[in-house]
Amino acid sequence: MSDKVNDLNDLHKLVPGSEPPKDEPDSGKEPDRATQMVTLDIRLETKGRKGKGMTVISGFHHHKQHLEKIAKELKATCGAGGTVKRDAIEIQGDHREKVAQHLEKKGFKTKVIKR
Repeated sequence: MSDKVNDLNDLHKLVPGSEPPKDEPDSGKEPDRATQMVTLDIRLETKGRKGKGMTVISGFHHHKQHLEKIAKELKATCGAGGTVKRDAIEIQGDHREKVAQHLEKKGFKTKVIKR
């Protein structure tokens, strides 16, 4: 065993007859079918927050890791804190328009609910 394994992609060298992993297609450019079919609701909630507003984006059908990635992008775009709860992303403050613009650029259909 003279070959040194540098990362997990080199593990195929240790098992005789195994093939190297195939490259995955670039998934960041084109929105997937699930993204195009879902309409996300963007609303402002103040219940239970002592009058403070929070932008809530609901209607996602993604894994929690993907939601956390989207939440991180939204928090950076809005310059605010936030979190992922269940199948929704919460951003502190009223950022409905910024959030809608950002998600539409990413290929999501959005619906801003104004009361």
